[in-house]
Parts: sequence; C-alpha cells; structure tokens
Amino acid sequence: MNKKDVKNTYWNIIGSSLNAISSLVFLIIVTRINGVEEAGIFTYGYATACLFYTIAVYYGRTYQVTESDAKLTDSDFLFNRGFTILITMLAMFIFCLIMRYSGLKFIVLMLLTAYRCTDALAESFYAIIQKDNRLNIVGISMTLKALIGYIMFFITDLVTHNIILATVITIICNILIIIFFDIYHARKSRIMISKYTWQENIFLFKKGFFAFALSFLGIYVINAPRYAIDSLLADDMQTIFGIIVMPAMVMSLLSQFIIHPFLVRIRDYLATKDYSNLKKIVAKLLGVTFVLGCIVILCAYIMGIPVLNILYGLDLTSYKIPFMIIMVGSLCYAFWILISNLLIAMRVTFKQVIILGIASIIAYILSNFMILKSGIMGASISYSITMFFIAIFFIMILYNHINRLSKKGE
Repeated sequence: MNKKDVKNTYWNIIGSSLNAISSLVFLIIVTRINGVEEAGIFTYGYATACLFYTIAVYYGRTYQVTESDAKLTDSDFLFNRGFTILITMLAMFIFCLIMRYSGLKFIVLMLLTAYRCTDALAESFYAIIQKDNRLNIVGISMTLKALIGYIMFFITDLVTHNIILATVITIICNILIIIFFDIYHARKSRIMISKYTWQENIFLFKKGFFAFALSFLGIYVINAPRYAIDSLLADDMQTIFGIIVMPAMVMSLLSQFIIHPFLVRIRDYLATKDYSNLKKIVAKLLGVTFVLGCIVILCAYIMGIPVLNILYGLDLTSYKIPFMIIMVGSLCYAFWILISNLLIAMRVTFKQVIILGIASIIAYILSNFMILKSGIMGASISYSITMFFIAIFFIMILYNHINRLSKKGE
C-alpha cells in the first residue's frame, strides 16, 4: 500500500472502532451510574434507534460511494438524506404511540433516534469525502464524534444522573462537528451542486430501496432477541443480554474497517471488468475476516467474561456459555456484513432482501419461542442460528455472482 492507503486505513480503523463501540460505551456508563433497570431501557432504546437509523441512512454510504449514475449528483444525495431523516423521526414517534410507550422510554427512544439521525447526516458527507479518496478525514471525524460524545455523555450523566440531558448534549456535539468539520471537508472535495427537483428525490428513493430494505431487515434480524426480550422479560434481562451480545459487535467492526478501504478499488475492478483481481481481493478479505474473527473468539473465551464483570460491575460468570454461543455466531455475522457490502458494490441487492426477509421471519419465531423457553440462553441460541443461516446463503450468492460475471467477461 502507498502512503495514502496506509493513512486511510489507519484512520478508518480508529474511527470505525470508536464508532462501533458506541453502544458498548454508553451502556457501561448508564449501567454504572444509573443502574440495571435504566440501562435496560437505554440499551433497548439504542437497538431500536439503530433499526430506525436504516430509514435515515436509506441506501447507505457503500451505495453512495460506488454509485456511477451520471443523473445523480452529491446534492441529490444530501437533499434526499434530509427527507429520510424527517421520515425517521416521524416513524419513531408513530412507533412509540403504537407501542404505548410513555415517560422515560418514550423520551429515550426519540432522543436516541435523533442521535442516530445525526450519524446518518454525517454519512452523506463521508461518502463525498471518501469518493475523493480521503477516507482518513472520515476516520478523523468519526474519532472526534466518538471521543467528544463519550466524554460529554459521561460528564453530564455523572453530574446530573440524567440520561436524557446527557443524550441531548451528545446530539449537540455531533451537530457542531458536522457543521464545522464534515461540511468544511466535503466542500474541499468539490461537492457537485445541481438544481434539485422531486424527480431526482423519487428516483433516488426507488433506486436505493433494496439497499435500504436489506439494511432494515438486517438490523431487525440482529436485534430480534432484544425485541422479544422487551415483550417477554424484565428490563434487567435486557441489560444482561445487551452486555453479553455487545462484544459480538466487534465482528461488525472488523468487517467495516476491512472492507471500507477497498470499496473504491472494488468499484474500479467492476467498471473495468477486471474479475481476476476482483476474485483475489474478495478471497483476501474473506480470509482476513476469518483469521481475525477466530482470534476475537479465542480472546473472548479466555478473558471475555472477567473483562465484562470489571467493566459493568456485575457478576456475569453464569452467562459464559450464552456469551460464547453469541461470539461464535458473530463470526457468521462478520461474514454476512462483509459479503453484503461486496454485493451492494456489485448492485446485488434483491437476492439479499429475499434472504433477509426469510431470516427475519425465522428470527422472530425462533427468538420468541427460545426466549420464552430458555431466557437468555434461548436468546443466544436463536441469535447464532440466524447468523449461521444468513452467512451460508450470502456466501453462495457471492460465489455464484462472481462466477457469472467472470463468464460474461470472457
């Protein structure tokens, strides 16, 4: 790799890492300061906000970075993102009314959704910057948001014992960084401004629908046990599951920083029909993910529970088996996320939606049945079975699609 690639990779790893552990950090703070029950509300709220975040981010950064349609400009994506954010906030409000949430749970859900919407807004600017091969700037921005957000949330909650005020302060920090850092660097990347009309807006909604659908279904599948726990178990059990499933997010993190530095190169290989190099880079990405994933699982087995006990101030020793079941399932999750990004770059979205649609039904039935029968153990088993199902079918789709492209290119 040249100096630019090293810098991009370095900052992308740091920024993505700090961003990916946000739910972990917030949960540690809230559990320590506000107690297990309030932490249960917070972790459920964060998981639900992540589901609605898929509406706000809609097509996702991978899609925007690899989009080559001349009809769509940067301003089209930015204006569309404004509409998706408004839709997201309205959707969460309606959801809270339907579920009859009130008081703290209602406010937490709305605020955490607003927090995730600021992330969605930043993603549009990140895509513009990344297309200019300045992924290091994206990494720096994510690092600033994460560190400042964590510090301000912690200080505010420590002083006030009020997670509502702490979340509001964190949202304000995000907005300020978007205004004074993200927009500034996006302008340096020469944002393509064009006259905006509803025609482009509708066109983009249609064009990005399958990318949105697979993201929405994907987040639902990941969090299906949490939603079942909200209906069947107490808030303190929500906290326990949230804690033992949190390290599995490390796998998502691995996939993120492994794939993002190579998106532009993958796009170029597809454009030039260089399928030989495409196969090589895909094989390398899958191999690296597997090796790093196995290392993470080994580390989790040796010191996962002791570290979680220290971080959260709880005795989680009796949950080691469910924890390890989740960690093994999370390796399948890592493959799924990596392959999904590759398939989005190849514009293979419909098949993903079908698989995730089926997986969502399985996850809903399995989670409710297993949790009702075995509690946290059941939640862990249903999570891992679903991850395995998705990973196997995604590998099959990727293998078949690359072979089909190679045959066409001959």
